[in-house]
Amino acid sequence: MNYWIFQGNPDGFDVTTYLSDNDDIVWSVRQEHLADLMRPGDEVFLWRAAGKKGAVSGVVAVARFTSEPRMMPDDPASYPHWREGDPTKIELRVNLKIEKRCLGSRETIKREWIEADPELKGLRISRMRSETNYRITASEAKRLAMLCRTVGSDWSREEDVAALWAFMQTEGRSVSKTAGSPVADVAVLTGRPVGSVYNKVMNFRHIDPRDDRAGLANINQLDREVWTEFYDAESARLRADSLVREFRELWGSPSAPVPRLPEYNDFGEAPDDDPAQLAKFAAKVRKGQPKFRAILRELYEDRCAVSGWGPPQVLEAAHIYSHARSGGVNHSSNGLLIRSDIHHLMDAGWLRIDPETLEILLDDRLRGTEYWKFNGGKLRPRADGSRPSAEYLKLRFDENDDA
Repeated sequence: MNYWIFQGNPDGFDVTTYLSDNDDIVWSVRQEHLADLMRPGDEVFLWRAAGKKGAVSGVVAVARFTSEPRMMPDDPASYPHWREGDPTKIELRVNLKIEKRCLGSRETIKREWIEADPELKGLRISRMRSETNYRITASEAKRLAMLCRTVGSDWSREEDVAALWAFMQTEGRSVSKTAGSPVADVAVLTGRPVGSVYNKVMNFRHIDPRDDRAGLANINQLDREVWTEFYDAESARLRADSLVREFRELWGSPSAPVPRLPEYNDFGEAPDDDPAQLAKFAAKVRKGQPKFRAILRELYEDRCAVSGWGPPQVLEAAHIYSHARSGGVNHSSNGLLIRSDIHHLMDAGWLRIDPETLEILLDDRLRGTEYWKFNGGKLRPRADGSRPSAEYLKLRFDENDDA
């Protein structure tokens, strides 16, 4: 599969109305040297240029190819929307089917966000703005797809926790939006624009009673609840350990940034854990997790899906694709029962599962270790004959490719 951006200019064509009124559409192929690479099923992000009137520019829809390019007139439904040119002229065009629209100003993936994004700022459309058809990479398409899912939607608790983690990493310092910064890392993890994560960090600065610098006052009830959950008013400190644990539980992945752990002011005995805080943390374990593990234990008959043995005390229910990114999916199709050490290898990207063959692939850095005997093997079959989801395995596999 190939991935594309197709651009339309509102000066010559009413892109917004055409996309709003039609599911099956036709688009011009002006970069004819790319036509041989275009196949049915390819994913394409439809881009509205600003034009002379300064329309909101950026990705306004997602579609799929339903044909190969061929010489034909434009879609008759498009005729009323042409402002320049002849829609009946036989030209190289392709049929598309719209899967998602983000036409409103709140949903459009804006050009300025893309040009500031650590994974998208190199797009050709940012440098060569006059073309119609642009080929993009799988990782760029994945990032755009994530933005299309999140932009315009309310923030979840999981996303707020990630933003608070970014706030904690930048406490008392200036907040950067550059690649590799906590703000940019959280943007990549959550699928939010970098500027949106920055604004959320500034919301937490506004709430923070210890910081007299100006933040952003457009906070909501969820922001206050998440702040209260992790802020200890008595000591006037964030509960850093709890926040780091929660962040890793929700967003842990091979591409997740490594949190900056809090430093103690002295080097005496380590402080005791607060029993009340431990109880509160335990109470927040996702309600579906115990049943998720129980089902996987039954499916894998209390044996590790990779090594083939237990004991049960070290077996963990591992999400193939992270719990937060999959929308909270605790279904067995998104799970493997594996030993805790193998779980760590998978999270580090050192152990991967081929989504088609279920073959176990190890990083060369494990060559010569006891784990290498698993390389080239296959996941243990499930008792009921079911398989882990190929879709979730592919998402995880592709994520490791991009890490």
